[in-house]
Amino acid sequence: MQKSIEGSNGCRYKLGDDPDAMVSFKAMGIPEPTQAISAPYQEAVLRGDLTMQSSGYRTIKLAWETLWESQLRALVRRIFSSESDLDAGIYLTAPIRNGWWSGDNDFRTYYCRAIRPNLSGEQEGGPAEKTHTVYQGVTFTFIIDHEVTTIASFS
Repeated sequence: MQKSIEGSNGCRYKLGDDPDAMVSFKAMGIPEPTQAISAPYQEAVLRGDLTMQSSGYRTIKLAWETLWESQLRALVRRIFSSESDLDAGIYLTAPIRNGWWSGDNDFRTYYCRAIRPNLSGEQEGGPAEKTHTVYQGVTFTFIIDHEVTTIASFS
């Protein structure tokens, strides 16, 4: 079961190489995601007996309706160490979503593998469109390795 939470103007979302020295999206000049969608597994398969079989790790997908090219580059540079990296280890503070609603203000820090988004628009998962200097429909997928700590509720 997937849940989503709408972004806000606060600075609750954070990224970093060290959980004690994370930087907020706001400080990087990046808006909070329009949606944060998490799932307790990567995929579900309908079995022959009509039950669902889940497989894969927990994921968090951060989605933006639009990002300026400069914002997208700043986010990619913060996560990936080189242009050729397809994935990278990173700490992420995002909403708690374990298949149930836990409230808008509950955030936790996770160590994740970030998957580089497809920015060509030629494959599924790529942005819907790029116009001049704006990307539309950008989604980053984070595969959760483990939870690092509980973050106090923000108000």
